[in-house]
Amino acid sequence: EWVAAGNYQAAPWSEMVEFWRLYNLQIARVMETASPTERTKPRTKHNLDEIASHGVPREQATTLEYFMADYVWHLNHHLAQIFPTTR
Repeated sequence: EWVAAGNYQAAPWSEMVEFWRLYNLQIARVMETASPTERTKPRTKHNLDEIASHGVPREQATTLEYFMADYVWHLNHHLAQIFPTTR
């Protein structure tokens, strides 16, 4: 529903690339400044069973570090869609 509401297909490609670049630069800043304590703190209250690319069962503790790594995996997945390797 969010993708449909965003109407991304109507936006110029150059705008979408710039939006994606800036958005991910901000996320990288947040990742870079998160303290090791906060990144590795076990969290029992999460929704990574619903939103992570590689979900974590709701009853299993997880970390912000896991979520960050999962997000990077998700980005790489989309980059591979845009720039598939030729074999």
